[in-house]
Amino acid sequence: MNKLQKIILAIVLALGSIFSSSLQAQANIDRMFPNLVLTREQYNKWKLAIDSTTTSDGKTAFDSFVRLLSITTIRDDVTPSPVTSLSVSGASTIVSSDMQRMYALCLYYAFTQSDVYLAKAKEFYLAWAAVNTAVKENSPGETIYNPGIEGYSIIRNCIDSTSRVAIDAWMRKRAAVASADGVRTNNWQTIRLQFLLYYGLLLNDASILTKFSGGYDPFIPINLYPNGTSIDLLGRDAFAYHAYDLLFFAKILKAEACYYGFAKADSMYAKEYQWGSSIKKSVDFWKPYLLYPTKYSHIEFLETEYTPDIASHPSEYNKPYNPSGTIYVVDEMYLLDQDLFQAIKLYRGNTKTATLALWLSALRWN
Repeated sequence: MNKLQKIILAIVLALGSIFSSSLQAQANIDRMFPNLVLTREQYNKWKLAIDSTTTSDGKTAFDSFVRLLSITTIRDDVTPSPVTSLSVSGASTIVSSDMQRMYALCLYYAFTQSDVYLAKAKEFYLAWAAVNTAVKENSPGETIYNPGIEGYSIIRNCIDSTSRVAIDAWMRKRAAVASADGVRTNNWQTIRLQFLLYYGLLLNDASILTKFSGGYDPFIPINLYPNGTSIDLLGRDAFAYHAYDLLFFAKILKAEACYYGFAKADSMYAKEYQWGSSIKKSVDFWKPYLLYPTKYSHIEFLETEYTPDIASHPSEYNKPYNPSGTIYVVDEMYLLDQDLFQAIKLYRGNTKTATLALWLSALRWN
């Protein structure tokens, strides 16, 4: 082989290596989808912003909510602090901290493909999987784990099979508790259905998904009313709970969008169920109270059916509804209803990066 042939061979081998590496990197990214956090289109939009040298909302959101927490976790060698359950004293603070950290690590891996962050995320998940269980009949409390569940949906197919089996087992135990919990008519059931959908999609488990689908359609007209009110609004006499209930419908629809496409999620949002109930009607009923609180005022909890509300909501009881306290729901429902940006402009100062949830919703419309 002469000198020229050797040079040509070297170039061919180098190009082949680059091409092979590029294919492997693409395959790694492909394995992250679908997930419970964002669609491939949203991912691609955000990735362009992150990789750009130009300052943008995308870079701001990533630096503020993902990069900083992830980098400090590695830099400071933060270790997991798993607790057996939320029944442990002080557990909520610990759970919240670790779940948010796990979520950030998974997202940081998603956009950097750095194995260091994948390994750290896996370390946290395995530690929690080893000891943690869900508390029965505690649906609202258990939502504190949502960031961890969502994050795992990104990395599940990117980790080794032994770790995946261990973490899946933890998720299945949590799914079993949600499945066995009693059926209710208020936000507790909305949350329970969200858990069933999350676990069913994440684990690709037909039996869990059947449990979700069998309970979802009959539940809508029991929970949401044809005139746009809801059992939570009337029972607790508070828009705080009307909005809280809608939060978990937003999460359900987001999961549907991520796995099956926005066409299905949009259809579910507008669909009228028995007697004409729909999620959209309940959001539309809420909008005037969000946008024009002076004209559309409501005294919160005044005639609640749940007496403890008086003591547990002292700053809201017998006072006008304050929309700023429920804008966190708008952050997520904005994914399904672009008109809600009016409320974001009003209460978020026209920014789309006030929260990570808001930014993820804004990615659809940007």
